[in-house]
Amino acid sequence: MNLEYILVNKDYEYYSNVKYLFEHAFPVEERPPFSRLIQMDKNQLFAVEDDGVFVGLFSIVEYKDLLYIFFLAFKKKFRGQGYGSKVLQDILTKYSDKRVYLLAEDPDVPNNNQAERDSRIKFYEKNGLKKTNVKVVEYDIPYVVLISGEKVSKQDFLDTMKNLLGFYFDIYKHNVL
Repeated sequence: MNLEYILVNKDYEYYSNVKYLFEHAFPVEERPPFSRLIQMDKNQLFAVEDDGVFVGLFSIVEYKDLLYIFFLAFKKKFRGQGYGSKVLQDILTKYSDKRVYLLAEDPDVPNNNQAERDSRIKFYEKNGLKKTNVKVVEYDIPYVVLISGEKVSKQDFLDTMKNLLGFYFDIYKHNVL
């Protein structure tokens, strides 16, 4: 595994592949439009390549002493091969001075994809993240906060999103509990 992380812009060779993966890995109700994601100044969207082959993506948002892993996804044929673990470990190592966190669909809420949710939580826990008691409901979708290291509160999440979204936050915050 020889991974390279490339900041995505419209000139990136595999731009359309990144867009396709993003739009197919996350349900439409759980993601902003790709064009909006690319335009967010405070968001960094990276393509993950292994020896020049596009295998996945991740998106991070830095705010003060926080690092929010906004999105993480891999092409189906590359899942289960250690890419997600390697990327997470690289992020946790590079940002060891930050409170790193992410949201995952809450497995404790009745749903129609229980096995998938449980699998995600196990994956994150295997890679050093801990499930917290902090819950966020975003556009009627319940999430749990997972952290690496120190505590992250719901207010930390809201502050991160306000920094990311700017004046759009006023619209957004009405859809978060």
